[in-house]
Amino acid sequence: MKFKKIAGLFSIGVVCMIFSGQVNAESIDELFENLKKYIDQEQYTSAMEELQWMRRELDKLHFEKVKSYFPDELLSLKGEETKSQTVLGFTNMSRVYSGDGNNIDVALTGGASMAGGMAALLQMVNALGGQENSTTFRLDGRTATLVDDPDGSASLSVMLKSGSLLTFEAKGLDDSDLLTQAAGAFPVAALDDYLAGR
Repeated sequence: MKFKKIAGLFSIGVVCMIFSGQVNAESIDELFENLKKYIDQEQYTSAMEELQWMRRELDKLHFEKVKSYFPDELLSLKGEETKSQTVLGFTNMSRVYSGDGNNIDVALTGGASMAGGMAALLQMVNALGGQENSTTFRLDGRTATLVDDPDGSASLSVMLKSGSLLTFEAKGLDDSDLLTQAAGAFPVAALDDYLAGR
């Protein structure tokens, strides 16, 4: 009897998971309809509140879209769970790829919309490029800086045209060629075009 109850609850949970995506998809349309209704009725306070809810839903959709550019596999390395956090207005999304003794951390850093803070990021890139152990080159038409750290690690930073910074880091692994290949296999241009609204 207890097993049947647990099985029933599990079935309900599965159904909720299946339809949750549809609810989210419909909610954005409902919010648009509510916004238009409030504007037509000149209820601007309610319209602004609806607009804030729309922004939350759009942020979720935007997050999932950006997340989709991080492939599940990179140079035969398997990707772990994609992580994201926002600190002081900067959003960082990262995914670790590992396999065959290699470990590469790919991270995207930008403003609240993943396309801001260009001045601060440019300063970071310029600082990297000024190091003796660094090499600057072009990657998909974007400025990239490869740094070989004295501790035996290597990192590669790509300044996106949208204003965000994309980094590839191999801790404890001084393999510049592997990082360059990983950056070349990553959809850098496609991600940058999306962030720039193109």
